[in-house]
Amino acid sequence: MKKAISILFILLVLAGMGFLAFSSGTSYLAEQGVRDAGDAYLEALKTGDFATAFTLSDPTLQSQFGDAVGVQSTYAGRGFFPDEWSFHETSINGDMGTLQASVTITSGQRMGMILDLNKIEGDWLVSRVELIGS
Repeated sequence: MKKAISILFILLVLAGMGFLAFSSGTSYLAEQGVRDAGDAYLEALKTGDFATAFTLSDPTLQSQFGDAVGVQSTYAGRGFFPDEWSFHETSINGDMGTLQASVTITSGQRMGMILDLNKIEGDWLVSRVELIGS
């Protein structure tokens, strides 16, 4: 009886450890997906690929831009041409994610940025961009 309780206890501990490892791993994968989408969006802006930046925007943001030319004029009008960036905080709540970043634009100015993303049909798409200190 004592041996059966010990084995049951060990199995419960292992199951708990497995659950923690699984939930940490899925959280990391989700966060990585949001960061990858943010990277792709900023890389598209950096290289002047406004058609890709438009495609990486969610339908609401696309309707605000209108088309790739709208993306270009929106960011050019603010003098926002990203050169380097780093994400320092990622949060996810269901199908909504937020990235907080530090961005250096081509003029050398550093600013903060918040990217909100929505997961639509399995893809993370940018839904809002807030430039801080521009």
